[in-house]
Amino acid sequence: MVKPNSVCFYMIIVAWACSGEIGSAQRSELLLKRMQQMQEHGHKGVKTNNPDVKIYTAVIDAWTNSAEDGAPERAEQLVNEVEISYQKGNTNMKPNIGESLSSFPLHKLCLQLFDCFPSRSL
Repeated sequence: MVKPNSVCFYMIIVAWACSGEIGSAQRSELLLKRMQQMQEHGHKGVKTNNPDVKIYTAVIDAWTNSAEDGAPERAEQLVNEVEISYQKGNTNMKPNIGESLSSFPLHKLCLQLFDCFPSRSL
């Protein structure tokens, strides 16, 4: 049996983020939360680390691609979680423009938060 690791979680989260399916952002975030729970409870045999900035960015991207109510605000909350975690010393959350917290998802998020688009489909 294959045991999940961070790469497995990342690939599934990215797939959901790109799917355009209704509820895909919520599913992406549920996987993020599952990673956190597995780390907190020390599941034996599961090779997963705390979610890093790359995982968070994929979930943020899922929310910025979502047309669901509250999606931009949820993406913003996740960006804040990353910032707070990094400020508290979690070096896995260090923003790395171009690789992780890229300007494209954040730019899109800002435009949505300030209602620059008549609809949320970008």
